[in-house]
This record gives sequence, structure tokens and C-alpha cells, in this order.
Amino acid sequence: MKKIIVIAILLISAKATDATNSYIWLHGLNDNSYCWSVYSGSFGLYKTQRIEYQSENRNIEDAANESWDDTYSTYRNNMILIGHSMGGLVARELEYNHPGSVRGIITMGTPNQGAPVLNSISNGGIKSIGKKIVGKFTSSVTSTLTAITGIFSVVGQRMADLASPAINKLTTNLIVNKAVMPMANEYLSSQCEKDMMTGSDYMNKISSRQVNVPILSFACEEDRWSIARLGACAGKGDALRTDPNANINGDADKSGYNTLKDGQNLCYIVGGAHTAAAAAYIAFGWWNPWAWYQAGLNGNAAKNWFGTASYLDDGLDFDHAVLVGAYHIETRTDCRKILWWKSCKTNNYTIPEAHDGVVPVNSQLLDKSRGANVIHPSSTIKGVNHMEEFNHPNTKKALQETIEQGVNNPVFRQ
Repeated sequence: MKKIIVIAILLISAKATDATNSYIWLHGLNDNSYCWSVYSGSFGLYKTQRIEYQSENRNIEDAANESWDDTYSTYRNNMILIGHSMGGLVARELEYNHPGSVRGIITMGTPNQGAPVLNSISNGGIKSIGKKIVGKFTSSVTSTLTAITGIFSVVGQRMADLASPAINKLTTNLIVNKAVMPMANEYLSSQCEKDMMTGSDYMNKISSRQVNVPILSFACEEDRWSIARLGACAGKGDALRTDPNANINGDADKSGYNTLKDGQNLCYIVGGAHTAAAAAYIAFGWWNPWAWYQAGLNGNAAKNWFGTASYLDDGLDFDHAVLVGAYHIETRTDCRKILWWKSCKTNNYTIPEAHDGVVPVNSQLLDKSRGANVIHPSSTIKGVNHMEEFNHPNTKKALQETIEQGVNNPVFRQ
């Protein structure tokens, strides 16, 4: 009798174990199995596995097939697929090909509607931003050189003016063409990147499919100066993938923000110094044409430095939003009235929207028409950029509530 009871308990336990969710963690483009390592061991998960697949020299369908070969050998049923970035598209591909084994999908920062930034890179968008930034700084620097050399002679000032285009061209070539563009072009080196472009054959195909299991799409959005924050986190990529304490306070991106802030402060300081110099020339040499000439040179330099600071303040974020496709166009009618005369003109305005530095929020959220149980959280995950989504206290909290408490859907609960 005791033996029968023991066997019955073992059978019940085995059945319960089989019913337990298996959590499969899928990394993003050009990443590796260390992605999600901070979370895959959390939340008291019983069955969990990180899958690695190649994204070079293959398409997303090939990546999904490779990940399935590794997954199916260990876990066959009740899979909860959790994908970061492109990993979310791999998860959707797996569910489409093996619907009986997948119980639910969670995506984080996934370009479910495509990644417009890849289209922008292929069309030279990132090069345009790079040239604009370099151009503004070199114009500011050369205007300072012009003001300094102008103290000695008109010839010296003229030489500085002639050197300005050469300095701009040299700096652009070294920073943009030799450094920025080769790194950007790496993101267009395989079919996976081309698959994720907005309007690609693959995106059109996957967008036409229905997802037959509950799918939760988390959308993250980063704060001001996300381009600098993204760069700081990219430089700490290895630590963010493996060290639970690397971003325990959510400030791994702080160095990028501070660097840009320091650059802006420098622009204001130098611009202020030129403004003071211009005022001094006028105050102490108002009777001397040469002093007015020097005041003009310093005033122009101040204008350039303040213009660069202003661009860093607002323009850079605007250009970054356009680069990643996080914007919409609004048509407005603007009217002016002078006495009895009124003039109206219709204009189109580009309005930036939220994004995580790489993918717009509206692309991270899967269209609800794609399935009967497409879940959007009540709000986006704030203050998280694309390169820290797998290690940030805010994303950890969101996953913890989903997996431990079943907040968004009981299917995802362990």
C-alpha cells in the first residue's frame, strides 16, 4: 500500500512538473547567450534556459530554426518565450512554426512593427546627424580661432577663415567617415538586419500573421539625451549582461548624460567668454573701428557656441527621434493678422515621439489586431534604453510582477 501511495505521489509530481512553464530567453541582434543572464536565474524559476543563435549571414527564420534545435532537445511543451529586441521576432517565428509547444510570449524592446532606424542608416541618416554635430563644433572652434587671430592682424583672421572648411572636412572624415559609419554599416551586414527594416518582405510577412498564444509586449522609453545614454550602456555591455550590480540603481547611462552635459556647459562658458570680450571691446574702444571689428568677431563666435549649445539642448533629441522613426507629422494652419489683413498658411510639423534609443514605442507594441490576446501594459517602462533593457531595475520589476504574480496574464506565471 505504501508503495502505491509513493508511486501515486511521484506520478502527480511528475505531472505537475510537466505542467510547469519552461522559460526560454532569446537574445537580440548580434548578441549572445549572456543576454538575460541577470534575469534568467531570478524569480525562482524552475525550468529556464538561455538560447544562443547566430544572426550573421542568415535571416530571422534561420535564427529561429537554430534556436529551436537547441530548445527542443531540453524543453518541448509549455514554453514561455522571452525575447529582447530581435529575440521577440524569433519568438514569434517559433510560435508560428511550433504552436503546440509555446504557451506564451513576452517581448522587450522588440521592433514588432519594424525598425525604422535601420532604414535611416541605409539612407545615410546617421551620417547626416554626425556631420551636423561635427559641423557645429568645428564652426564654433574655428570662429574662436578667427577671433583670436584677428587680434593680431586681418591677415591672420583671413587665414583662419580659409582654414575653417579644411578643418571641418578633416574632422568630418576622421569622426564620421572613419569611425561612425563603419560601425553603423555593421548593422546592415546580414539578412537579419534587412529583415527588420520597416516595409521589408519579412516584416510584411510576419505582420500578416496571427499570434495564437497570449503575447505581452513591453515598451521602454528613454529620457533626455538618449543617444548619449545608449552609447554609455553600449560601452558597458559585458557588465550589463552578467553583473546584477552593474545597473542596480539604473544609472549605468549616467556617464553618457554627464558627458553631453559637460559639452553643453563648455559651449555656454566659451560663448559667454566671447560675449564678454565683445562687450569689453565696445566699452573701452567705442571710438575705434578696430575695436568694433574685434567685437564683431567675438560676437560671431559667441553666436556659434550658443547655437551649438542650443542644438545639444533640443535639436539633438529631435534629430535622434527622426533617425529612429519615432515621430509623426501634424498639419496645422497658422494665421497672422496685421490690421485688417489676415494671412493663413498650412504647414506640416514633425512631432517627436517616445523611443528607447533604437525602437519607437509604437513599434515595440504589437498591433492588437495580430491576436486575440495581445497585451499592452498600462504604461511604458520609463528611463530604460535599448542597451540596458536586460539589466535595469524597472524592467526587472515589470518581469517580476508578470512571472511571479501574473499581473498581466496568469499564463506567464511560474
